[in-house]
Amino acid sequence: MVTKDTISKYIVSKLEEICKKDIKEFNDTTQLVGENRSIKSVELVELLLSLEEYVEDNLKVKFDWAGDSAMSERRSILRNIDTLSQHIFELQKK
Repeated sequence: MVTKDTISKYIVSKLEEICKKDIKEFNDTTQLVGENRSIKSVELVELLLSLEEYVEDNLKVKFDWAGDSAMSERRSILRNIDTLSQHIFELQKK
C-alpha cells in the first residue's frame, strides 16, 4: 500500500515540475481550487492527468477527478494537497 506521505510528496514534486516553482512553495495546505488557489487552472488539469496515470499504475485503481463535486471550493477533494492525497490514499482501501 502506498502511504499518504508518498502520495503527497509525488503531488508536490509534480507541482514543482508543472508550475516551475521551488518545492518550498508547496505544502499540504496549498490551495488547488477556489478564489485563493495557488496554481493556474491549466496547471491543475496537468497535475490531475499525471495523477490519473500515477494512481492507475501504482495503486491499480481508477481515479475519477472529473466529478461534479471535484471543483466545489468547500467540499472538493481538490481543496488542497492534503485533501487530494487523502482521497487518493483512501482509493486503495476500496
